[in-house]
Amino acid sequence: MATVLAPSTGEEIRDLLVHLLAGVTHASEATWRKRIGTIERYPTWKYVRFSWGVAPNAQGADLEAVKKAVEIVRAEHPYITDRLPNGIDRLAR
Repeated sequence: MATVLAPSTGEEIRDLLVHLLAGVTHASEATWRKRIGTIERYPTWKYVRFSWGVAPNAQGADLEAVKKAVEIVRAEHPYITDRLPNGIDRLAR
């Protein structure tokens, strides 16, 4: 898990989501890492309220848990501030 106060990369956001979900459920961090899926970076000119999202690999209650965790984390950390090389749009597989 990242030990930063303000996550600035997709991987740090993903670590935060994983840690949050593993802390409130019985599933392990490895399980949630798979269920969260890919962190996608969005351009701020198109999405002015946030610059990241997830592509969950979950269904049912797990999907709802991921969506709720994204809402919670995005409320405090709406932007990823790291720079992507050569126009890559996806982070943290």
